[in-house]
Amino acid sequence: MFESLEKIAAAVGAVVLAGGTLTGLALWLFKLFGEKWLSGKFAERLEAFKADQQKEIEHLRFEINKLFDRATKVHQREFEVLPKAWGRLSKSYHAVKGLTSSLQSYPDVNRMNDQQIGEFLSTCPLLNWQKEELRSASDRNRYYQDAIFWHHLAIVKDLCRKSTVYLDKNGIFIQSTLAEKFHQIEEVLWAALAEYEMNKQHDLKPREQEALKKLLKEGEPLMKDLQTEVQKRLWT
Repeated sequence: MFESLEKIAAAVGAVVLAGGTLTGLALWLFKLFGEKWLSGKFAERLEAFKADQQKEIEHLRFEINKLFDRATKVHQREFEVLPKAWGRLSKSYHAVKGLTSSLQSYPDVNRMNDQQIGEFLSTCPLLNWQKEELRSASDRNRYYQDAIFWHHLAIVKDLCRKSTVYLDKNGIFIQSTLAEKFHQIEEVLWAALAEYEMNKQHDLKPREQEALKKLLKEGEPLMKDLQTEVQKRLWT
């Protein structure tokens, strides 16, 4: 384009040198062809800019959709995990409270006759050798209460263990602040269990009760606070 303009300018210049009458024509030609050239270049650059912008928009749209899809999957998994984690923890909490409660109820095995003791032992969860020892024990009540304690302890520990494993496995789908509250309650439960088992195993007098006191004092408020947070997360 510039070469064409230069040729035109040269021709016009020659005429001007010859006669000095075509200066206005030269300026008009420069203006005419210059504007067309600039308009063409502008349109070309504009189209290139639009194409680049469209590519950028498509790239951003792809990234946004990818992030949204990932977030949707994570939140969906969280909504599956939270109710199960809460259910397991709640079950463990009430099991630990029941086991460690000072108000325990046991059947009066000493007053059972042979037929009654036979029917009782048929549904009793004790092992067969324990059932035989119970039959021949001088104090059946004491033997049963001591033996059934370890059976109940094993059940409660298994509930707590399953709750802890589930949270450890799926805690990555739970917000960190919420997961921390789950762990805080679990620590209280495990401490109370360990203390209660130690008291029973070593027949400590007086009994250690710091962990049990903490469970009774902080357990319910912690559970209610966690329940509120879980509900907010699920329903907000």
